[in-house]
Amino acid sequence: MTAISNWLATLVVNSVWQIAAITAIAMLAARVLRRAPSRQVHMVWVIALAACLLVPPMTLQIHSPNPRLSLEPGSSADANAVKPSEFAKRGIPVSFRSLSRPVSFPPVFLRILFWTYGVLLFMRGARLAWAGYHTIRIRKRAFACAPPLSLSRAAERCRRTFSLAEVLLLCTKDAAGPSTIGIGQPVLILPERFFDDSLEEADIVCAVSHEFAHIRRHDFVLNLLYELAYVPLCFHPCAVLIMARIGQTRELACDEMAAQMSPSPRQYAQSLLQIARAILSEPRQKVNYGLGLFDTNILEERVMNILATTRTDWEWTGTRRWTAACLVAAVCLSLSAFSLRVTGGSSPAELERFVGTWQAKYNGKVFFTLRINSENGRLGGTCTHVDRLEYVDGELIPTSDTMSTEKIAEAQISGQRLLLKIANDPSDTIPLEFTLTSNGGADGKILVESSSGTPAPKKAWHFERVSASQ
Repeated sequence: MTAISNWLATLVVNSVWQIAAITAIAMLAARVLRRAPSRQVHMVWVIALAACLLVPPMTLQIHSPNPRLSLEPGSSADANAVKPSEFAKRGIPVSFRSLSRPVSFPPVFLRILFWTYGVLLFMRGARLAWAGYHTIRIRKRAFACAPPLSLSRAAERCRRTFSLAEVLLLCTKDAAGPSTIGIGQPVLILPERFFDDSLEEADIVCAVSHEFAHIRRHDFVLNLLYELAYVPLCFHPCAVLIMARIGQTRELACDEMAAQMSPSPRQYAQSLLQIARAILSEPRQKVNYGLGLFDTNILEERVMNILATTRTDWEWTGTRRWTAACLVAAVCLSLSAFSLRVTGGSSPAELERFVGTWQAKYNGKVFFTLRINSENGRLGGTCTHVDRLEYVDGELIPTSDTMSTEKIAEAQISGQRLLLKIANDPSDTIPLEFTLTSNGGADGKILVESSSGTPAPKKAWHFERVSASQ
């Protein structure tokens, strides 16, 4: 439970600042593309949502608390002999782990964070399921009805313009406005007023063309994916902003496509206002994930966007588009190289299990000594070891009598296990896994991997505590 809490806390703590940074970059990119088609701005916000979902886990992977460092053993004994200080220098030349910094929180904080985040996930998942239920209910209760000539003519014209297959038109009593529902074969569900021939043909074209634009863009299934991606991010206010901007720019993009079906942008805007006036007079419908004509509260922005849109505004946007994409990509790559590692604070009793002087012997001679102490609720100390080791039968054994001393740069407790990072230079560490055993001793193993196929050491060093205090 402690390891899971630490992992989750690290993910959330990094998400707090990383999502805020990604949102800021997306806002800047959207500003650069302010005169570009809304579909391009929409894509910027979709990329931002994907970055918010992927960058924090990528950071955890890069700054894994159990680094595995590479060795290149040769065929001779001299080639196999490796100085401990060289462990961190082999393998990847640039160490991203040096950009990671540990932070500590009390165990009670980690428990509260764990359960609070779990409750938020449950509530968001339940809301998603509830909306999905109502969407399915609306779809099942919708019924076929003979469309008037104006509606069938508008639907056929839009279908040809957007190069779509036949789209089924259904009538409903459960929704105040038109909406698109379905993944494989979307259907257009319209209120009863669209079938009683009481609407102007221009208004029908406006509503139907907007919904056909959703179908052409596959917005229903994409919106479902966005909602699923948003579930683990629902705790963050900036994620709420990103989802709102995705919905708003999606509607603006559909308006820009649908306006081409009207005689002029002004006519489309007038029809939009007429339909909005009729829909807003109806009782508010329940939440669902069908894509409706007025799912976002940005009617004024939509009208202004349509009236201000001209072909000349969309010229010379290639440079801005690539600039925005590069900005978003750059921040995603750079943010994953930085992180905060959460280490849960431990009780004095937990710390006391590891405090003391521990020695490992080979052929009766001490070659590795750990002096672990506790100060301000954290473990520290020093490590004295031989300066040369060699692989023999799956074990690292000492091949020198020269000793060197280094500091314990970091110590993380996870149950009976203690992960130590030993180094005088934080960017050049030796990772040591130190595990308490049932007989009062401990097993220690330097975490290494061979990049040439030779297996890592299988035998652990056995430590005995020679002193219970330091």
